[in-house]
Amino acid sequence: MAERGESSSQSETGAAAPLSLARLRIDRAHGVLSNGSDTLVVGLRGAAILSVLRDRLNEPVPKHELIEAGWPGYIVEEGSLTVQIASLRRALEKLLGGTRWIVTVPRVGYRLLPAPLPSDRPLPGRWEPPTIAVLPLTVLSEPDAATAAEAVLLAETLTSVLALHGGFAVAPRSAARLYAETRIGTAGIAADLGVRYLVEGSLTARGDRLRVSLQLADALQGRVIWSDRFDLSGADAFAAQDHVAGCLVDELDVLLVRGEEVRITYPASRNLQAWTAYIRGLSHAYWPRRDLKWGHEMALAIADWEKALALDPENPALLATLGAGHAVVAAYYSDVQAADSFTRAMTYLDAALARAPDHPLALAFSALLRCESEDFDAAARLARQAVRLSPHSPAVAVVAAVVLGATGAEDEALAAVDRAIAASPFFPAILGLPLAHVYRTGGKLADAIRVLEELDRDQPKFDCRELVLAYMQAGRVEDAANAATRLLMREPGFTVTGWRKTQHRIDAEAIRRDAVALRAVGLPD
Repeated sequence: MAERGESSSQSETGAAAPLSLARLRIDRAHGVLSNGSDTLVVGLRGAAILSVLRDRLNEPVPKHELIEAGWPGYIVEEGSLTVQIASLRRALEKLLGGTRWIVTVPRVGYRLLPAPLPSDRPLPGRWEPPTIAVLPLTVLSEPDAATAAEAVLLAETLTSVLALHGGFAVAPRSAARLYAETRIGTAGIAADLGVRYLVEGSLTARGDRLRVSLQLADALQGRVIWSDRFDLSGADAFAAQDHVAGCLVDELDVLLVRGEEVRITYPASRNLQAWTAYIRGLSHAYWPRRDLKWGHEMALAIADWEKALALDPENPALLATLGAGHAVVAAYYSDVQAADSFTRAMTYLDAALARAPDHPLALAFSALLRCESEDFDAAARLARQAVRLSPHSPAVAVVAAVVLGATGAEDEALAAVDRAIAASPFFPAILGLPLAHVYRTGGKLADAIRVLEELDRDQPKFDCRELVLAYMQAGRVEDAANAATRLLMREPGFTVTGWRKTQHRIDAEAIRRDAVALRAVGLPD
């Protein structure tokens, strides 16, 4: 998805027919890319890395070779390469159109494609993390060793806290520190670091008090998109710096990643230790690794959220998140584990609603549990309430849409997810399966297949049961049979009978038709 702050014309350009890669010109001497009419500065390192990728077009290029091209003679962290690749992806999309010119090759490196992966609308998984660097803070008061050390420590804290968030690609502090005394402009620094956004600031000391001023600059558009000022007491410097870092990550999360959904989740500024555990759990769920089975990742997420709750035991957002995690497991499995997860989910969600009766996430997942108990009237009422309270939250919208679709309100379900997708800078891949289910049952079959094929390509840990059904519904029997084979490879114990136990819809005939379709491609009963 396009980042917040980009113009609508850029989004439209990305959806148009892309230009040929042959139009791309790389000026390694000046760090500039061109398509013959427009140019973009990507920095010397970015130009060098892209040159290597183009020289070995469509071949996987190991990370260490790209690092050697971008930083010859230096030892740097892989994070530096990550931010450069993200910057190059945006540059290619802007100059040539299309999306996903550079793809990740798991456990190897990256590959430049001869043509971008096709897409005519944003899809889960087609989102690049915002690239950010924290520059050294300027000391405005009379310089002394203590104040200078405070400025360095605060910049280190800001970098490390931002790096905890799975939704940001953060330039290593060692790279950003090189620009402490530089006189080149913001755009030049950003291009050299391979980032779009720069956190800049100053620190002023007055006795035992400090004033910290921070701003977020968008180097692509050449403007400041956020700024704030903090007055700190020297009594507890570490706690004060944690508070500043928490406020920064909360605001950037709203602006660049999860949008207004952040307002209903756990804020970093409340308890940084609890937030650290919370965001690690969210990273397991929202940014899953390819080398771990999804069910295992959800278990890791729940374990981290339990650690967060232990640090802040009465917080309704943490209670709702834990309830949501257990509800997802309950909806996915059909055995004893599901029954135990259902009970745990209900306990956490009830506790969240007892403390915050209008918490949208708790309402949405409570609606899902009511739906699984086939209390469809109560489920629909709670789902509508959740969407009304948080219309732009992807998690709330998709879960509520599943419920609304199951209760027969398909038009409402489609409207809820389309509104959330349009308003959100980021749409988590984990929501792709329920989103596709809403699309398929709501009659948007082509959209459902695009979402599912994207998941099957980029996150093959997700099973293919919904893809089998979508292919069968579209009359693509051979594709459905191939997807069924992949399903059994990923989930050898799958049975149609077990699947039916997880289906709770008011339209029993639709469940029967889906079961017939699953059996028709040879899946075991």
